[in-house]
Amino acid sequence: MNNSDFAEQVKSVFMDTFKVPESVYSEDLGPGDIPQWDSLGNVQLMQAIESHFSVSFDIMDLFEIETLSDLIALVERYKGENG
Repeated sequence: MNNSDFAEQVKSVFMDTFKVPESVYSEDLGPGDIPQWDSLGNVQLMQAIESHFSVSFDIMDLFEIETLSDLIALVERYKGENG
């Protein structure tokens, strides 16, 4: 799977989790940029991402996510490490 595949899948999970149209999506979005992405929404998104990609993030890694771009990079790193 290449980087754009990860990005597209994260985008899909994000839009599905928060029920937002594609026009809202940007890799520059971060927690708090849309009303749904509050602390509870963040937990729901991380659970959805972990489930979708069959990964389990280290809690410390989650503190580094400031944008969706960071989340995509984290998924790429985990999938690269775990196959």
